[in-house]
Amino acid sequence: MGVALPNEVSESDNLWHYTDGNALLNIVEQGKLWATQIHYLNDFEELLHLVRMTARSVGDVPNTTTEDREFIEAVRRALSRADLFRVCVASFSVNGDDLSQWRGYSTHGNGYAVGFRAGDMKAWVKHKRTTDAEAGWTVNPVLYDGSVKEALPYGLVNIGRELLSQNQGTLPALDKIDWASKNPFFPPALVSLIEKVLTIGPMLKHESFASEAEWRIYTAPLPRERLRLRPRGTMMLPYTEIPFCDAVPAREIMVGPGPHAALNRSALEVAFGSEVKISESSIPFRDW
Repeated sequence: MGVALPNEVSESDNLWHYTDGNALLNIVEQGKLWATQIHYLNDFEELLHLVRMTARSVGDVPNTTTEDREFIEAVRRALSRADLFRVCVASFSVNGDDLSQWRGYSTHGNGYAVGFRAGDMKAWVKHKRTTDAEAGWTVNPVLYDGSVKEALPYGLVNIGRELLSQNQGTLPALDKIDWASKNPFFPPALVSLIEKVLTIGPMLKHESFASEAEWRIYTAPLPRERLRLRPRGTMMLPYTEIPFCDAVPAREIMVGPGPHAALNRSALEVAFGSEVKISESSIPFRDW
């Protein structure tokens, strides 16, 4: 069974970021997007589900031992406390006018989709990986097919065997993991494993979301001082800035379905002139 990738994109294609009016102005005027800590997104459940599924299916791996199963279960417990793993995510889509995303990401008919050239985004990430190695910026399409998830138990069992053969303190260390302090006795290979799982996690979502055709920019686990807070509804969301600035300019802004969509389009045309293409969703607001 192959891996189901979202639609391929060329360098000149747009990747679309759905957002509301306040964030739109921050993106266009300041050149900055917000990447939210994954623990505060619904998508974080995908990561926990992934590891829970791995714990259940480890018995399918040939010749597993009690120690193999204990290792996988210890990884699951460590990741259940992953609010300490400060991985931040920003979402984009191949689709620029998708009803489910207007409903999910815009607010009360106040939604916009900002189109960025895929080639610009990839070049920015490549540059940042050399100038800001700490953040570990990555851009990838989301994978929806189950085959990737099914392969994880095999990979974790093999890694666990290697770690346990090198350091018998591996299992106790997993249960004492504390990312708030740097423990010099914590096995570096185990730190690397957890960080790799967290790097894989943002790339995976349930098959039922495949229509979103999502791409993501996400970080490695960040130090606490790189996070800021913003309110949303009843929550305070930790985030880090994606400073696209002039390197990744907005190419197009699509006004989402809403009671004042035509007026909002006119306002943006006045504000941005010919600098940015302004368009309007073809989806009637009544379909909401």
